[in-house]
Amino acid sequence: MTTTRTPIQHGERRCYLRGCQRDECAEANRRYCKRYRTTVYVSGPRRVDNLQPYTSIVTRYLNHGWSYAQIANLAGCCETVPFNLHKGISKRINQKTAEQLATLPTTPPPVPGHGFVDPTGTVRRGQALYRIGHTLRGMAPELDIDPDSLSRTLNRPAAYVYGSTAAAMTDLYNRWQNTPGPSTANRNRAEARGWPDPTWWEDMGHIDDPTFDPRTVVERPMNRLELAAYRRDEIDRLNDYRIPDHEIADRLGMGITTVRSIIAELESGQRRDRKQAA
Repeated sequence: MTTTRTPIQHGERRCYLRGCQRDECAEANRRYCKRYRTTVYVSGPRRVDNLQPYTSIVTRYLNHGWSYAQIANLAGCCETVPFNLHKGISKRINQKTAEQLATLPTTPPPVPGHGFVDPTGTVRRGQALYRIGHTLRGMAPELDIDPDSLSRTLNRPAAYVYGSTAAAMTDLYNRWQNTPGPSTANRNRAEARGWPDPTWWEDMGHIDDPTFDPRTVVERPMNRLELAAYRRDEIDRLNDYRIPDHEIADRLGMGITTVRSIIAELESGQRRDRKQAA
């Protein structure tokens, strides 16, 4: 099965959010806002601002040896949720996510992940870190294995990996996925082998799904407006993770002045009129 990204069309809220002022796009945004207000009136706020109880839950599980991925799997939420809570990155979370975390047992059960598990997520996370320049010698000590073993895991995946290795790789990936490594050669090798980077996996999902084949995904080239919207979203996301301006510029192939200008617009909430500025 081939997966393609759905192009943004006029008449969608996505089109309005990227700056289009056509009547049908503005109307789509108005309809969304009306539904949102109605939902909030009937069911209460969709977002939870008091994160202290949920941060405490995550911290309690981490102190009992659980990884971010294991907490997320138990709660049925995205892996980034416990990570962002523990690191103080999140300012608020979805009401449903809060409810999922609140259902976790007060006393953490024994740590899962022992024995053998499917290697898919471990291999893909290691390849993604390799794609952004991390080295085998840098990653292997974090996983408590030697570089040769890690090389075999990434290049010739076995039928399984140790659960402890899978948990360690998930934790390492959560910590390093937004920090480029030092090796340009590794980036080039990984690109030649078709290994997706962490940003690709974040957009696509399915990183732990062995039935999903990344080679079946057909990426349609983005037009100028789509590329501008994508870059703006990426700058917003990476800036939230406190990635330095020059690293954001390098990752997106943009000038650092442009990156800083967009960050200033995002933080001020005022979008610059580029036609007038030109």
